Amino acid sequence: MKIYIRILAIFFILLLFSGCATIIKGGSPQGIYFKSEPADAKLTVIDLRNGNLMANVKTPQVVMLPKSAGFFKNAKYNIAFEKEGYDKKDVNLESDASGWYVAGNLLFLPLGSLIGWLIVDPASGAMWSFDPEQVSVLLNPKGTTDPIGFNIDEFKPPLSVEKLCTAINTDKYEIQFREPDNTITRLNEILEVTDLFNKLSAKDKLPKKGSEVSLPPDINELKNQTAIYRDAQAKFIGLSFDQQAKIKKLNRRLLEVTYPNETPKKFGGAYTIESTAVPIDNTKVVIDAQKNKEKITEAQTGQTEKMEGVRFSDGSVIYGEIVEMNVYKIVIRTKDKNVVTRTFDEVDSFIKVRK
Repeated sequence: MKIYIRILAIFFILLLFSGCATIIKGGSPQGIYFKSEPADAKLTVIDLRNGNLMANVKTPQVVMLPKSAGFFKNAKYNIAFEKEGYDKKDVNLESDASGWYVAGNLLFLPLGSLIGWLIVDPASGAMWSFDPEQVSVLLNPKGTTDPIGFNIDEFKPPLSVEKLCTAINTDKYEIQFREPDNTITRLNEILEVTDLFNKLSAKDKLPKKGSEVSLPPDINELKNQTAIYRDAQAKFIGLSFDQQAKIKKLNRRLLEVTYPNETPKKFGGAYTIESTAVPIDNTKVVIDAQKNKEKITEAQTGQTEKMEGVRFSDGSVIYGEIVEMNVYKIVIRTKDKNVVTRTFDEVDSFIKVRK
């Protein structure tokens, strides 16, 4: 019994003269897993504090990154993803105050953890940690548009990028932006705000029927599907590709119904891609897409060449060659040589010629 008391006493002495985060988490570099779709992209990590090159590797890759840039100074990095034939994508990653630093030292006050709070943890770097520990980035092929995001061609008069940005800015949602105002990149950055629904709701901006919020069924479904990571205020880059797509589509639809006079209607109105519903004849079989989403998403070109068409959840069917497909979007070259891009979430099933 005495040995347990001694061990407990030693533990409290360590807490008295050390930092809780230093004991529990340590101040060593933290491993961050970077992945891209497609894989094998060039990954460059630059320390924004001093300009040093921290990594120059290929995805997927785990990179060990220092969490601290000095006494009471967190680490900040720019991460660039590059692959031939795809647009470059830059994201920022910075460490935040560790939960062990905040709660752990607070728990043991006033026994002496002020030493850990003000000296040990800040000096060791243990006061900081990275969240998320996985960064996922989807690269967009050059010459194509994001099937969910905004593009300049959508803003036909009287719509304009400036009008939509002004309307959003007027409501002051306390969003920290990286991209310049009144640009397409700013609007697409808004689509990556994981808790945008919560911000709109807090400002009482969502459409109502009487005194109750009234949203279309597709928005309610997306709201329910994303509730866990929205409420947790998870960072967009830490979500899976499928989760990222759902957040972007939810936010796009929310902007469409919240700012109907300023937002082009990609999913809810005039700008939706229309295609005629075509009956499926008996010479074809339908393969369930949603139940086998991961398997189908990873399909090679040789496999997709056997697909003759795609049926979408709205009942429409597009016949042609699938030229690109991932968890984010599907691109089809129709028999009349037009190229149609739809989100993968809209896919109901694939049509394959029966052998």
